[in-house]
Parts: sequence; structure tokens; C-alpha cells
Amino acid sequence: MRECHKSKLLSLLVGFLGLVQPSVGMGTEVPHVVEQFMPATKAFGVAVDGSGNSYVSLKDNDIVEVHDARGDLLLSWGGQGSSEGFLSSPTGLVLDADGNVLVADSGNYRIQKFDSNGQFLMMWGWGVQDGSAAFQVCTTGCQSGLAGSGSGQFQVLRVLAVGADGSIYAGDAGNDRITRFDGSGAILDEWGSAGTGPGEFALVGNIDCDSQGNVLVAEASNNRVQKF
Repeated sequence: MRECHKSKLLSLLVGFLGLVQPSVGMGTEVPHVVEQFMPATKAFGVAVDGSGNSYVSLKDNDIVEVHDARGDLLLSWGGQGSSEGFLSSPTGLVLDADGNVLVADSGNYRIQKFDSNGQFLMMWGWGVQDGSAAFQVCTTGCQSGLAGSGSGQFQVLRVLAVGADGSIYAGDAGNDRITRFDGSGAILDEWGSAGTGPGEFALVGNIDCDSQGNVLVAEASNNRVQKF
């Protein structure tokens, strides 16, 4: 059984409709910790920590915002770009057991990991270290990933979930599959393909997990939820 759970940290999706294929690495890179409030456009993913603070990805602003339980802005980070700490059309995000923030950096075809204060820790995806056509994990000198269908590669990265053992589940609507990584970015397994049969997907919209370790996947085009 694939171990996954819905932890004390709430992870939701706030609007998975409207696929976008953004340009990679376009725009001027700015310091990745953003001081001022940015008007929310296409708030996509949200997760809540044990203190009631909410983490929200703003897809069109290319940032993550942190709000307290009253809704007051505490912190934001990101900015359009392709090096570490920058974002391009962030979609899903989730918190791990240590309070780190994992962001589906969809326009850069990679997953980025930050601490709770928005400091970059690591990323993974194809070519993120040196542009090679291979899966890579990067901690410094990083760049945009390469889109595709290879193992651990992303096309339309949408949503994330975290398992009881710290595994990270990534739902890709372009590759119609789920990939499971460990907390350091190594690929553990993946499943799914395009179609309408059991175990096949059409536009992965969200992932969640129950207390028994089952993984639930919502599909927008097949209008159903599958349980694994």
C-alpha cells in the first residue's frame, strides 16, 4: 500500500481549472522575498500550519503569501524567474511534517522546497542543475526544468500531497500520472496514464489521502475520484 495521509496540516486546492502553458524564464528577476502585498490573482493552492497560518500560491503573481489566522499578511516570497527561489505560475503547495513548504512550480517544470520563512532549500525536476535531459536535484545554481514525459518529469504539474512517511506525491495533468518522491527529491514510484479505465487519468485535478493511507485522485475530465 502506498502510505499517504491527510496530516494536521490542511492542504486544499482553490481552483484547478484553466490550464496555462506559461513561457519559461521570461521577465525580470527580483529579490525572491517580496515585502509588499500583491493583489491576489488566481489564488491556486492553500495549506494551513498548526498555528493557523495559511500559505497561498498566487499563480499569476508568481509568489507565495503567508497570512495569519485573521488574514493579515505576514510574508510573501517568489517573483517571476527561473533560478532558485523564483517562481513561474505556482500551482499546488503543501506543508511537510517539519513545516517546510513544497511548491509545484509549474511554469518551471519543477518542485521547490522552502522553509516556513520562504528561504530556498532545494528543488528537483529534469535539468534543474545543468540543463541535462535527466532527472536532477539541485540546491544551488539552479535553473528551470525541462518539460516532458520521462520518469519524474513534468508537463502540467498541478497538485502536491505529503504522506505519513514524508513522501511527496505530485499530480501531473499533462502526463496523466502521480509521481511519489522522498523528502530529498528522489523518485520512489509513479503510476497512471491517459485514459478512462481504472488507474488511468484525464486531467488530474487534486490529490488527498485518508487516515488508512489510501490516495484519492480527483480527475476533472473524467468527472470522478479514484482511490488507490
